[in-house]
Amino acid sequence: MSKLAKSRKISLETLIKMKSRVVSDEHKARINAALKSRKVSEEIRDLKREALLGRGFSKENLKKLSIGNTFRQPIMCTNLETGETHEFLSKTGTGKYLGISRVQISHYLDKNIPLQRVSNS
Repeated sequence: MSKLAKSRKISLETLIKMKSRVVSDEHKARINAALKSRKVSEEIRDLKREALLGRGFSKENLKKLSIGNTFRQPIMCTNLETGETHEFLSKTGTGKYLGISRVQISHYLDKNIPLQRVSNS
């Protein structure tokens, strides 16, 4: 991205106009076709793979990404025996706490089924 594009200030009117723009189905189909027909060489794929291999995120960075995720679902988890409540930022965090996968958490949330677990105490 050029320096000019990075420093460009967009007026409120222009922002509203850009957000209210409606794209036709025909235009969406043309964009989709152009993206599908794009070929990336094996050399470029290998270079991208090498650049990303071993790259990790810090816990702070992962938390920022989690908070910025628009599909994030904060989850409240309540122990019915003790009344203790925990709030989690994600399904993954809830699953780690409960010792089950995030897929199972999704299943319970989608079906609106309460998770009942028997404690081994």
